[in-house]
Amino acid sequence: MESDTGSRITDATAAAEAVRRPPRDLSPAIAATAPGQLRVIKRNGAVVVYDDDKIQIALTKAFLAVEGGTAAASSRIRELVASLSGVVTATFHRRLPSGGTIHIEDIQDQVELALMRSGQHKVARDYVLYREERARVRAAKTTDDIAPLPEIHITDADGERRPLPLARIRTLADEACAGLDDVTPGRIIEEALANMYDGISAADVATSLIMTARTLVEEEPNYTHAAARLLLDRLRSEALSFLGVREQATQAEMTEVYPRALAAFVDRGIELELLAPELKRFDIERLGAALKPERDLEFTYLGLQTLYDRYFIHWQDTRFELPQVFFMRVAMGLATQEDDREARAIEFYNLLSSFNYLSSTPTLFNAGTLRSQLSSCYLTTVSDDLDGIYSAIRDNALLSKWAGGLGNDWTPVRALGAYIKGTNGKSQGVVPFLKVVNDTAVAVNQCFAPDTRIHTADGIKAIRDVTTDDLVLGRRGEYRQVLKTMTYNQTDAMVKVDVKHAAAPLCVTAGHPVWAIQGVPNGQSVDRTLGWLAKGKVRPAWVEAGELREGDYVAQAIPQEVVPVAGLDDDAARLYGILLGGGYCSEDGSEWSVGGNQDAGHIAFVQSYLEGRGVHFWMTDRGSRECRIRWADGIGLKRDGTTGRYPAAGRQTLPFGREDIYDRDGNKRIARRFAHLPEAQTLSLIEGLLQTAGKVRRGKEIIFASESEALAEGVRYQMLRQGVPTAGTSPRRAHEVHIPAVRAIACRMNCQVLTKRDWVPLGNWVFSPVRGTGAMTPTPFVCDLKVEGDESYMTTVALAHNGGKRKGAVCAYIETWHLDIEEFLELRKNTGDDRRRTHDMNTANWVPDLFMKRVFEDGDWTLFSPSDVPDLHDLYGAAFEARYSAYEKMAEEGEIKLHKKVRAQALWRKMLSMLFETGHPWLTFKDPCNIRSPQQHAGVVHSSNLCTEITLNTAGDEIAVCNLGSVNLARHIEDGKLDDRKLRKTVRTAVRMLDNVIDINYYAVPQARKSNMLHRPVGLGIMGFQDALYKL
Repeated sequence: MESDTGSRITDATAAAEAVRRPPRDLSPAIAATAPGQLRVIKRNGAVVVYDDDKIQIALTKAFLAVEGGTAAASSRIRELVASLSGVVTATFHRRLPSGGTIHIEDIQDQVELALMRSGQHKVARDYVLYREERARVRAAKTTDDIAPLPEIHITDADGERRPLPLARIRTLADEACAGLDDVTPGRIIEEALANMYDGISAADVATSLIMTARTLVEEEPNYTHAAARLLLDRLRSEALSFLGVREQATQAEMTEVYPRALAAFVDRGIELELLAPELKRFDIERLGAALKPERDLEFTYLGLQTLYDRYFIHWQDTRFELPQVFFMRVAMGLATQEDDREARAIEFYNLLSSFNYLSSTPTLFNAGTLRSQLSSCYLTTVSDDLDGIYSAIRDNALLSKWAGGLGNDWTPVRALGAYIKGTNGKSQGVVPFLKVVNDTAVAVNQCFAPDTRIHTADGIKAIRDVTTDDLVLGRRGEYRQVLKTMTYNQTDAMVKVDVKHAAAPLCVTAGHPVWAIQGVPNGQSVDRTLGWLAKGKVRPAWVEAGELREGDYVAQAIPQEVVPVAGLDDDAARLYGILLGGGYCSEDGSEWSVGGNQDAGHIAFVQSYLEGRGVHFWMTDRGSRECRIRWADGIGLKRDGTTGRYPAAGRQTLPFGREDIYDRDGNKRIARRFAHLPEAQTLSLIEGLLQTAGKVRRGKEIIFASESEALAEGVRYQMLRQGVPTAGTSPRRAHEVHIPAVRAIACRMNCQVLTKRDWVPLGNWVFSPVRGTGAMTPTPFVCDLKVEGDESYMTTVALAHNGGKRKGAVCAYIETWHLDIEEFLELRKNTGDDRRRTHDMNTANWVPDLFMKRVFEDGDWTLFSPSDVPDLHDLYGAAFEARYSAYEKMAEEGEIKLHKKVRAQALWRKMLSMLFETGHPWLTFKDPCNIRSPQQHAGVVHSSNLCTEITLNTAGDEIAVCNLGSVNLARHIEDGKLDDRKLRKTVRTAVRMLDNVIDINYYAVPQARKSNMLHRPVGLGIMGFQDALYKL
């Protein structure tokens, strides 16, 4: 043990400095941005995850340095270390209960304070002196220049290596930071370079720059603009190369490039049948000249990433639409029927691209495409007959397929116990039909069986165990945050899809979309199928699982993340694989061993590896054919002859520990930090695994077997990273993985190379053939995920999409005088008869003023069946009050048999209590909506929509349509005042665009077209109101 004070206290300082290292099982790009965590800002500005386990380890080493090796067995030291680290961590959790960012200096201050308060004055004193010395050394260094770089090469998509283009990186960083306060390009470059390695892909260079800027946003908000501008460079490369315009372009070059990109975009979009052919009638050269590249610089990172994920036109997962092209495409789509198309398109473009006004999401999605569904919401009235009821349910399905939220007026449907003349029976009321609507809504929330395995950043998990803390593998091979988990009770049809390259069938509701290729003859060669794809004869698409047939192909996304591990070379990766496949580590992590035939290649490799690093080892069972190599975890480790234990750790022999081999339950798995190694190390890892737990079968197939499902799926994941899908089986004793002997694997296993593949590689996916599908008994409940970005996620069988309508996209409205109102109020309760509950559908009260008057007066309220009082539905105000009072008198005189009298206040209390308990039904008021309606001459407002922001009249032959857009009020504040002239101009153009939506729109049902054309409703709202108040 060293006696030098500075050396000793280095270990104590590690208690705080430990958190400055990236977590071993999480890539910096992912860890630094995961929500709900404590994060640490390093002195160079990088952000990493706070890890109190590492503080405990570092404190333990510090006490060993001060008190000697015997302290390792001291329960007092262990308890003290746990207490100290707990105090530090608890302090920050109290300060930041929902997570947040801490500077490294704050952690060091807390460690120092904890040491002092615990009486560890010697350690605390030396700790203070060490901090001062390190501060003096840092102050003496200059930070103006970027640190000298190691030799770094990048690998292009074609495998060619070339030097890192540092000059271009500097140009991109300079452009990204231009005009931004408190943002420096040097800092972005230096921290990004620290995360790069020799052989990094060109795509990962761009990702490193973007993620570096993104992690600095919490420190300086202006970095969000820098991150967006760096993201723009990646978008430009992706789109321009696809369009054949050029491979790359800087922001300064876009003035010349954008017009060419627009022309190429229109041509290619029409060719791929994604854009409407009408766009070719525009003067593309004139429109291209009107594009304003400088407006790209206005985006924040989140805004631009959202456009990329959800709005840009794409083909086979390649986005080939750029921001200004996107705005022009929307503008062109809205100007197709104008007399001067080009002038109007430019006018609309200028308004959209300036962020002064934004159209609704359906308009941004679909303007200029083949299916121009541009409206937002729909309102319907359900008539009191079976044909009308089920027609309304059908219309809901059709409208939901192409549109947004729906508002259904169910007031006309007769109440429970009402007479049915046609059958001489009695009605079951409105609730059973609402249950059908609810179940229909659930049916389109497509889901998986609860045991379905999902690829998460922590390895595979059953979908029922996935939480919002998880990251899941998405469509482009990147990990995405889970935003919401959903579980439903259901009895809907489910199918079992048997895929060749999978370990188990996919059990899923029949309507759930998977990324697939259909139309390929069963048995057709892969090369011929690739030819069909190149010619556009077949193409990938989201296909409902129930529509898959034998011979179709389903996709698996190839993971794209590459995260090197410091100190891990190819040999160490191979040894790691050997230990995973056939090695052992003692429970205390102090002793390793691996067995096998004495002539086996991996035995000789392990001997050579240990000898080359001066690690003492011994062999057992030398007399037999099988042998086992054993060695200790530390160089210089000495075992106590009495206890058999190791009193000191020694110097670690391997760049990994027991926790990298086994999970908490003792099952082997590939640790998270080793799951995304560079290609050479990944292949070495696979080689080690197959040498110890694999065998060659039939010359061209390798079988890997393990008792651990997590390890078997980890092997499948590593092969998928190489673009090779694998089959698997799960017999009683071991999980098997069937690995095709592709060249990279065959040469390491000394077997024949596979010459004929049975999967289709395409872009970022591999497509595996479907061997068959069939109906299955529905599981009692199913699960689904809502995922950040494009909402796709990878099961271990196929790439799936949360493609169903959002939960509860229908809202049912009923007037307060309806005889079923009391049961209607309880529809969302979690208790009672579940056959009369609608847990997934929104509900709302449609309250007349007369009811509130009775509440104030503590009067009675009479409930009726609509079949007995049919005209109340279309009355409001004084006319409603007079007619309702007349019906009450008729009920008192016995002319209306079916009715019920309740205290108005009792019913009101129940409405409020249910609203408090379940959040439903909402309270909406009939009379104010109708009295203030500008279309009283055209009909009666019977309900609102899902969001309750529009009130339009409906009838049996009319479905009201909502056409929306928003003025950005904050963009109309100039020098602390509202610019009336600018606002007037914006509103004039915005209303013109909304009016055009009505003429151009695609209508799924004729009643919607009739209503929209007859009444031409537009909803012009505002956004940015709070920002506008701040500017005033």
